[in-house]
Amino acid sequence: MRSLNPDKVCFITCYNDQDLYEESLRYIQVLHVPEGVEAEFISIAGATSLAAGYNHAMQQSDAKYKVYLHQDVFIINRNMIQDVISLFQENPNLGIMGLVGAEKLPINAIWWQASSIWGKVYENHTGRMDLLSFQDVNRPYQSVESLDGLLLVTQFDLPWQEEHFDGWHMYDLSQCIEFKKHGYDVGVPHQQKAWAIHDCGIVNVNNGFEKYRYKFLQMYGPILFPKVSVLIPTFNRPELFEAALQSALGQSYPNIEIIVGDDSTNDETEKLMQNYLAAHQHIHYYRNENNLGQFQNDLKLMELSSGEYVNFLMDDDLFHPEKISKMMKAMLEFPNAVIATSKRQVIDNQGRNMEDIRSSSSLFDHDVIVNGLEAGEYVLESIANTIGEPTTVLFKKSALIEPFGTFNERMYTCNVDLASWFTLLAKGDLIYFVEPLSYFRLHDGQQQNGLEQVLKGIVDYSHLILHAPSKGFFKDDLIYFRTLRNCVEYNQKIFDKASDEKEASEAFKVARSFQDQIKIKMKEVSERLPLVSILIPAYNRPLFLKLAVESALGQTYPNIEIVISDDSTNNEVEEMIRPFVQQYSNIRYIRNVTPLAHLNLQQCLDLASGEYVQFLMDDDLFLPKKIESMLEYLLRDNDITLVTSFREMIDVNGNIIPENGINQRLFANNTIVEGRDIGEHCLHHLSNKIGEPTNVLFRKQDIEEYGMFNGNAFRFINDFATWMHLLSKGKMAYIAESLSYYRIHSDQNQQKIHLRMWNIYQWYSMLQNARSVGYLKENRQYKQALHKHLRMSVDIMGEALSLNRLDLLEDKQARTALQNVINDITAELAENKG
Repeated sequence: MRSLNPDKVCFITCYNDQDLYEESLRYIQVLHVPEGVEAEFISIAGATSLAAGYNHAMQQSDAKYKVYLHQDVFIINRNMIQDVISLFQENPNLGIMGLVGAEKLPINAIWWQASSIWGKVYENHTGRMDLLSFQDVNRPYQSVESLDGLLLVTQFDLPWQEEHFDGWHMYDLSQCIEFKKHGYDVGVPHQQKAWAIHDCGIVNVNNGFEKYRYKFLQMYGPILFPKVSVLIPTFNRPELFEAALQSALGQSYPNIEIIVGDDSTNDETEKLMQNYLAAHQHIHYYRNENNLGQFQNDLKLMELSSGEYVNFLMDDDLFHPEKISKMMKAMLEFPNAVIATSKRQVIDNQGRNMEDIRSSSSLFDHDVIVNGLEAGEYVLESIANTIGEPTTVLFKKSALIEPFGTFNERMYTCNVDLASWFTLLAKGDLIYFVEPLSYFRLHDGQQQNGLEQVLKGIVDYSHLILHAPSKGFFKDDLIYFRTLRNCVEYNQKIFDKASDEKEASEAFKVARSFQDQIKIKMKEVSERLPLVSILIPAYNRPLFLKLAVESALGQTYPNIEIVISDDSTNNEVEEMIRPFVQQYSNIRYIRNVTPLAHLNLQQCLDLASGEYVQFLMDDDLFLPKKIESMLEYLLRDNDITLVTSFREMIDVNGNIIPENGINQRLFANNTIVEGRDIGEHCLHHLSNKIGEPTNVLFRKQDIEEYGMFNGNAFRFINDFATWMHLLSKGKMAYIAESLSYYRIHSDQNQQKIHLRMWNIYQWYSMLQNARSVGYLKENRQYKQALHKHLRMSVDIMGEALSLNRLDLLEDKQARTALQNVINDITAELAENKG
């Protein structure tokens, strides 16, 4: 390397516009030149390329410090020469610097699309001069991978790659990588204010940009980006294989190797490969001497692969051209991710798009990164490989700690891919793309749906579910129980279709043995689940009660007790319930000697043995998944104290009543809200929007006495008082799906006018108690609630008059409450008027 003058700086410009260059030079000539430093200026007119011009000028100057700048760059930092020399002297390993740079080049090598860019410059690439400012450098310089070539400064001479970049693009990125290759750092300096103006105008990327970008990726891709091994096992289908191979060759990702493992029984594929091997050095072809079979062929390909990342490509499938690039971009951005997948498009033998099959439906409606354990649990619970076949998935090789196709030391015979997906999911996150990035071909040559193969699939899937907890999956017993149950039901459907002859086969016997293991595990897990007490206060309605009890017994959640506290004045309920009590050990029946009326709910609560409590009024019904769906929220979040849902109304005959003002949905989707917010909403509307006792699941420990709020008992609106107590302690979860039926009929207390009169004073008392603990703080809200109360009171009293129940109008509590409401409203009006 020739000797360079450390006291000299050279400004080098290639130009084709004399006036523009002279203006740039005027800015340079007024820069402050430190004492003892010599400045020189070299211009190259009509250079064939920037790299060629810069090489020519570099050889002409012995200056240690060389500034390469475009003809349209005007330096406005008067002290730039001193700043540059000082920075280089203090950082002898800094080889090249520029005003703007990308910390890490994106896979497409377009630096301005990088996720982390540093520096600033005035420029007008949009047609308007503005400060283009990225992240500020708050240290002497920021290490980056690439720099914009508008202005580059070096302290060492390295040849510019003119033989490769003989135009006007990518020469700058190339030079940065060359400095990196030689062990030097690349950086963007700290700029208190922008050092330069770049009068570039609207940028033209049509003059060879794509050509040189492709060259750059071919040349430096293997240095910049991790290698991906595309592994293609093939067997006796050269036509489909060739289409698969071409889709691998068409990948935009710049650093792949393609390894073909040929298990064919003829030489058709081998002959086909000769032209490809001659044209593409990154293809490696292996013809197996003996047929290895799918599993061993996969293992051999894994052993032969040298990439940090791996993507199988089945010989009848296809890649989208951007598959590897898009997945690798995400994998590099999210270092905790070990596996990337996408929706895949199903195609037929001719490559025509087909309708989705169950496992190819979209998992999400947007690109997402998901915790690996959660993703795995979803797959097992749905009993479908929604992650995808080997073609669909790209994974980090180092995270696959067991041989491909093995899970928990067992080699799978059908769900080979899932075995490895779960080994990976136990180690990190999953990235999902909604865009189809691969094509899964369905054709007659596949053997995925034969009964023998399906039985092997049952065994593999059952093994996965049984052993997943040992890898960290299913810390939530409720989700695990549901998964085990789904597995039993799915397996049984397959068994039911099998003929007697098939039932005698060894494969069937093995599958049956795994089904038995799943059932044993299911019972074990169910016994670990918390007990839920379903509490039924009964009164003289045996027919309705029978339906209610049957709906409780029909719950999918396994660990329940049913407590029936009977307030009846006859024996009909007792006689009806006797066979249930004899048949089901989890039903307890108590006949009250003296009717308890509203206190019967408290007795039910006292009798409950469960951690969780769910009332069921004797005229209402549960849907089968009610307890299971609601309990999941309480188990998942200790801050949730109450779970409710939309409920449908039915008439006396069980017919559904259309939605109306009483049973409107609170939210369109499942929602968790602050308890005080929903409490405020209910008080504002003077309405129990949360629902009747049948609607709500809660923890027993959160309730001391049913119908109490703020130390006061509420007899007629005891459910709402209880909900207000719970809401004051935490959040409410709302499920938008209907999970119960609320029956409307004439025998309800809510329909009786003498009981409805209690609404007048009970709701007024509720407003006062709620306000004393911080609800309805704004006078406007309180006033609106009072007006609603007044209208409610007038309606109730008007109904009493229409029924000629004048005696009810003498109710002292109701009259006092109504008078207080009027006084409060009057006082408010007087205050506003004053």
